[in-house]
Amino acid sequence: MKDHYDEAMLEYWVLRKPPSIALARAVERTAAAARRTAVIATKERARAYAIRPRELDAIEDGLSGLSPKIMVSYLRTMHPDASRWFGFGAESSAINLRGAMLYARYSRAIQHQEKRLQVREFKAADPWPRRK
Repeated sequence: MKDHYDEAMLEYWVLRKPPSIALARAVERTAAAARRTAVIATKERARAYAIRPRELDAIEDGLSGLSPKIMVSYLRTMHPDASRWFGFGAESSAINLRGAMLYARYSRAIQHQEKRLQVREFKAADPWPRRK
């Protein structure tokens, strides 16, 4: 009976023992590597959408035809962990959604920049010069 009690106490103390520093560092490094991998995958998806915008239709039908401003607001409403099943094991994951959001924000920024440049050019080319 005493042996059983000692084994139970030993298991109890093993469970209460704090994790080692090496284990904590390994967990931290693994989490950092996972974050880096997710960022790389997201950027790759955004680049793929920039090259072939029709691939956005895999996430939601008609998404490639939206303007960047509307696309950003629409993608914000979608759940970040959402996935769309197509059957036979194919799905559109959260990485694709985040890549689409990155692409949409980039497109919106480029569109806004072009609009600002057009306004500047319009102001620079004054069709009615002022009289002195």
